[in-house]
Amino acid sequence: MARDPYKTDESASSLWFEQAVNATVHIGAIAYGTQLATAFLAVYYVLHSEQKKYVWQSITYVGLLVLLSTIYTACNIHSNEMAWIDERGYPGGPLRYQLEQSNTTTIVVANVAAITITFLADICMLWRCYILYRGLWIAVVLPALLLLSSTTMGVFLVLQLALPGAAIWAPGIAQFSIPYWALSITFTLLVTLMIVARVLLMRRGIRVTLGPEYGRPYTGIAAMLIECALPYALISFVFIILYGLRSTASNLFVPLMIMVEAMTPQLIIIRVVRGR
Repeated sequence: MARDPYKTDESASSLWFEQAVNATVHIGAIAYGTQLATAFLAVYYVLHSEQKKYVWQSITYVGLLVLLSTIYTACNIHSNEMAWIDERGYPGGPLRYQLEQSNTTTIVVANVAAITITFLADICMLWRCYILYRGLWIAVVLPALLLLSSTTMGVFLVLQLALPGAAIWAPGIAQFSIPYWALSITFTLLVTLMIVARVLLMRRGIRVTLGPEYGRPYTGIAAMLIECALPYALISFVFIILYGLRSTASNLFVPLMIMVEAMTPQLIIIRVVRGR
């Protein structure tokens, strides 16, 4: 079979890397659309909820997540455009552009937006944990320290990625990126388990005092929290494994992971205001 004269001369690994980087933007755009729909539902149910407490705080919070998600997605799309359209004549092609120009303003802004989304999602979980433990600050010391550590590592990661030639795939970046994502996952799992444990203990007390039928809503709350936190935890876990193995496939999970994290608190808001 004759060779396609228009096919690129790049190696299979280089071609797969470019395909993955290009595909991840489209995956992120699809996830962004889902996140927008989730945000719309969250605002709708908050506005139509019988409980009017924290209405505008919730809407502002959801609005911030939407704004940051929009900035993140727009920056990724623009970066893709620069690599494959505007700067197509860059020496070495799109692959070399992606590796050497990862500290452009567009990419730096996207990284800042991603870190901020993670922080907002985590602080929401920590606040709910604090409320459930009736303001007992000592109960949230460990997760608060994890949040502080992950945020600090996130800031260091963004600063490192802003340096010339410091792409997310560079070997030296792993000492910041892997601990950051590992701390973020640990925080999410710990806080979710703490909240679920507290809810189940409350259910046990209610069942003993009032009867088994009064404890059922608490079981639903625990299940809801697990359902909302599980997708992000699974996607992040798969990403960290692939990233640690330096697999090109890890690129496919980054925007998806960020968008799912933005959706998680919105899903919780929807379930809470609907009484489920």
